[in-house]
Amino acid sequence: MRHLPTCLLVPLLLPLMLFAARIGVAPVEGGGLTGEEARVARSLLVSELQEQRPEDLVTSIALAEGSTVIQLLEESRIQGAEELVIIGVEQIGTKRIIQVRLFDVATEKGLYSDSMPLAAIEDLDMAMERCAEALARRKPLADLARVGDVMENEGLNTRERRALSRTTFQVGYMWPLDDTFDGHERRFTGAWSTGLEERNFDAGFEFSWREGPAALLYTDWLMRPADLCPFLGVAGGFHWARHRELVEDGDPLSGNFDLDDGFHVALRGGVILLRTYGFQMVVQAEYARTFNDNDDRCWMLTLGMRP
Repeated sequence: MRHLPTCLLVPLLLPLMLFAARIGVAPVEGGGLTGEEARVARSLLVSELQEQRPEDLVTSIALAEGSTVIQLLEESRIQGAEELVIIGVEQIGTKRIIQVRLFDVATEKGLYSDSMPLAAIEDLDMAMERCAEALARRKPLADLARVGDVMENEGLNTRERRALSRTTFQVGYMWPLDDTFDGHERRFTGAWSTGLEERNFDAGFEFSWREGPAALLYTDWLMRPADLCPFLGVAGGFHWARHRELVEDGDPLSGNFDLDDGFHVALRGGVILLRTYGFQMVVQAEYARTFNDNDDRCWMLTLGMRP
């Protein structure tokens, strides 16, 4: 097969030449790596970044170690680089922190900045691969963890995001609507719930008595991280509503009950008192509906405590 003449290749390659960028990678700075480890890290990053952006020219340009960012940008401009990648690895005790920055050389504007922990030096190749992908796609480093590509500090031995564990006891009354719940005007209700609480939300499981047992999952939006904290939330689950059995003439038969079960949803709101203390009180109002044969509906008002 004959090769295309040079005069035909140039027009084909010209668009790639116009849009290709020259990316310089500065020496890895910081005291978290030895000189040899820093050299390997830079070489790995250049290789991985070239793979992520094959249309660009990625190279380890000659820059003096220990230079300031301004000096690095000036040297990069002299050597014809359009973008500059700066990697720093610092060590705090046994923990290393990788810092990644990308600059536009012409404008000296920062295009990207992020950081990530490095627990083991054996993860250096994986870390450089993650940095290259983050720089190419402009995505946070933490969003690029994948199954089979998880570093030591991201496994089960890492610290978990934690929330406060809360247990709540509530008692109050429910007011049935539209002659539901056998036409009772007011009935006792109580609940026990356990869940996790963060700064702006909580979620968990609740077991309650609503003229019959109910098992629910709930979540609330906590409006203020203060002692007087209003909240709004929803709950959903199953409710076994208790109803008296009927005799042939339609009158209820005293002492005998059936459980009319169905999916149960509730809209709730209220206020948490003394939220910054170890002991809290809760005032809660709730509208609940059970999708069963009797279409039971009610309002509830409860008072609770979180010991």
